[in-house]
Amino acid sequence: MRSLPFLPALFLFFTASAAHAGPYEACVELVARDADTAYDHALRWGDEGGGAAALHCGILALTKLELYDAAATRLEQLAARSDMGGAQERALILQQAGASWLKHGDVKRAIAAYGAGIEIDPQNTALLTARGRAYLLGGEAELAIDDLNRAAELAPQEGEIFLLRARAGRQTGALESARRDIAAAESAGADPLLLRLERGLIAEEMGDKDSARKDWLYVQANAKEESAEAEAARAYLARMDVTQESAGTGGN
Repeated sequence: MRSLPFLPALFLFFTASAAHAGPYEACVELVARDADTAYDHALRWGDEGGGAAALHCGILALTKLELYDAAATRLEQLAARSDMGGAQERALILQQAGASWLKHGDVKRAIAAYGAGIEIDPQNTALLTARGRAYLLGGEAELAIDDLNRAAELAPQEGEIFLLRARAGRQTGALESARRDIAAAESAGADPLLLRLERGLIAEEMGDKDSARKDWLYVQANAKEESAEAEAARAYLARMDVTQESAGTGGN
């Protein structure tokens, strides 16, 4: 089960009203126990004047039920409501919409949702980073670099930004830049497993098979066995072994 990114500012917004604080918290707790019932409850609460808070709780229930396209559509509608607060809150809602579209597998709509949020809040590092990641998923590394450059200027302490930019650099063939970004990501405390996966790919592209293997073996040994990181490391190592075996037999 996957959920929307928890954004404390949104929780504070929906609980700021004395009239909505208790019902919203109760509705969110119900989502965790019984999402179907919570969705029906949110609909009734909305009919009784629950406003944006009721709609958002219903969206959380849809997300728990893995109805990501329905959740994303309603999040975009929520961002346009007059009772959805100011620019910060609406940008955060669009950030959640983008995340929901990605879970649904619609990269283009995710990029559009993130873009709408950036129009509202151009200095929002999380939105710039999220759109950069979505561009990478969509095979648009150059556009990803533009967003990640802006994000890095705003938040040079965020290791994930440099890690994503390293991936974009590798995909565009800028391997030296990618290697510098990997070093910056490591200094900024990026996830060590994701970092080593990417560093191994860069090393492989640069012809340093030994360093690539070392990084992937580290991930394989330290990641949870069924995790995506471990699966990726195993796949990269298997691919390398097949390539080396093929080269050793002359391709026969």
